[in-house]
Amino acid sequence: MIFQPKNFKNLMVFQEYEEAPVILKWLIEDFCTTSIAWGINPVCTRILEPIEGSSGVHEDYRAADFRQEYIGKRLYSAKQERDMLNFLNKRYPRNDGFKTAICHSFMGGPRHFHLQIPDLVKKLKEGEKKCQTLKILKN
Repeated sequence: MIFQPKNFKNLMVFQEYEEAPVILKWLIEDFCTTSIAWGINPVCTRILEPIEGSSGVHEDYRAADFRQEYIGKRLYSAKQERDMLNFLNKRYPRNDGFKTAICHSFMGGPRHFHLQIPDLVKKLKEGEKKCQTLKILKN
């Protein structure tokens, strides 16, 4: 790992990263590695922290946020932002209608990269239900 606790807003966020699901860690690591290669110090600002009005994906340990804007200044150029989103969305494609990586502002806050993995537990349960249905239809 070439990034360190300094790449996280505080020690708590770094500790949340260390306990994150493996696929979320891979996504975070690819984001950080790419940023560092571009000479940008990536800063993860949120993994688990609940925020009123959010969808709950962070609390489910399925998302991480990284600064794109800090004190009114962009950290990534428009091209770097597009390239990062294209890279992560191609590397981690989803089939549930959502993108793995977006860059947006939430409730008027600063723009940030939002990285999100699918609800794998939900997908597993849906798959189990389909298998049970197929067994019933087969009999």
